[in-house]
Amino acid sequence: MPYYYVNLHMSQFININTSEIVEFTNKLEKMHRSDLPIAIRNTLNEMAFRMKGYSGKRGEIDKEAERQFDYRRNKTLFKAMTGVNKAKGFNIKTMSSEAGIINRSGRTDLAEGLAQQQKGGNVKSSTTPLKKARTGKNIGKRVRKKDQHKSHGAPYEVKKRRGKRFVELAYRSERTGRPLQVTVRGGESLIGRVRKIRRVRGKVDIKINWLYRKNKGSRVKLEKKRPFIDRAGMNTAKGMEKEFVRQAKIRITKTLNK
Repeated sequence: MPYYYVNLHMSQFININTSEIVEFTNKLEKMHRSDLPIAIRNTLNEMAFRMKGYSGKRGEIDKEAERQFDYRRNKTLFKAMTGVNKAKGFNIKTMSSEAGIINRSGRTDLAEGLAQQQKGGNVKSSTTPLKKARTGKNIGKRVRKKDQHKSHGAPYEVKKRRGKRFVELAYRSERTGRPLQVTVRGGESLIGRVRKIRRVRGKVDIKINWLYRKNKGSRVKLEKKRPFIDRAGMNTAKGMEKEFVRQAKIRITKTLNK
């Protein structure tokens, strides 16, 4: 089951009293008893895949995320993190399909974070990437591969950006390539990579590229809700009546040609 999903059900999104829907429903009911359930099932599954995207087409979840999020950091993110549970069986009353965020191995925190965007609040996030960690130093771009956590190992930790211990760990960081985590003004912790160390007038001058901010409690508060999955479901459902008519015509043609 998707991590956060929209449930698509015919009775919720289609006006069964329109003349066209009534017409095709009656035709299907007069045919084989499986024709109407199959037409409805195929309609629901088509809607779910339109939300996710398929056959090279962007899904409505991806499109709506682009509209609601401030930055589009990874063009394949929502293709990878969305999935579908198809409608099954022949019971029209209980039949539904699902589309939404899924939980992939090793990406649980990401799935939870995307789902949490729906209602805002706090999400799990141990660190927040800063501009210097991103491609082109642009906050809207993805984190460079060389600056991802898995690329440089656990940081050396020091509470103050001065003193013998800080200098010692800075030299060690420069030598090993591991980052340095330092507590700065206001008690905030930053993680960075030592760029240069030199002596100036008897003092050690240490230049650091700050890459991440450490989040207190390993959580970060979302500034606003972004119900992109729910909105994608509503956008997709607008085409449900038209899709049902198309699926009904397919079933009618198939039966008549037997």
